[in-house]
Amino acid sequence: MQTFKFISTNRGFAILIVSGAILGVFAGIIVNGIYSTGMISTWELIESPFKFSNIVSADTITIWAKSTEGTIYKWDLVECFEENDCAWKENEEIPFRRDNFEGSFSKFGNTCQFDEYITPRNEPGSVIQCALTYMDGYDLSQATYYALLDDGTIWFWMHSRGSLNLKLFVLTWSLTGMALAVVAGLILRFLATRSLKRN
Repeated sequence: MQTFKFISTNRGFAILIVSGAILGVFAGIIVNGIYSTGMISTWELIESPFKFSNIVSADTITIWAKSTEGTIYKWDLVECFEENDCAWKENEEIPFRRDNFEGSFSKFGNTCQFDEYITPRNEPGSVIQCALTYMDGYDLSQATYYALLDDGTIWFWMHSRGSLNLKLFVLTWSLTGMALAVVAGLILRFLATRSLKRN
């Protein structure tokens, strides 16, 4: 009863909201720490009507691959997620690999276990070729892995880390904590008011 009465006051309501925001900040820091390890990131299949024989080139948002028929295709992550255009496009021009150029690099091998960056906890299948692409920004670094499997499919695994991620997680969770605190406060105020009327 005393808790209900305290929350029903403006001071109690304000303290509840501030507490929710503080708890949200701590939750955001914890979630960012977990995310930074790469545990949350997962492999995703790049849908394609044809099979591939090898990865020709790649960067953090684009991959060029040769199909089993010998045609080179390009797939762009930004076009897929922002413009909803996820189709592979025929592309005869092979781009220049930006190895160790302007804070970017790419590594190719027959496994996705590279030493330069956080590696995925597992691989999506039997990998015959893998490309790690990396871009280092001012407050955010991003790595994208592309894995070609023995069945001709290509998968990608993307991960980013940096101060920008921390800011976004803290902001999102602090706002979430405040919102939950407001909802909880309104419910408690309603219960307190109804309890006082009954008495």
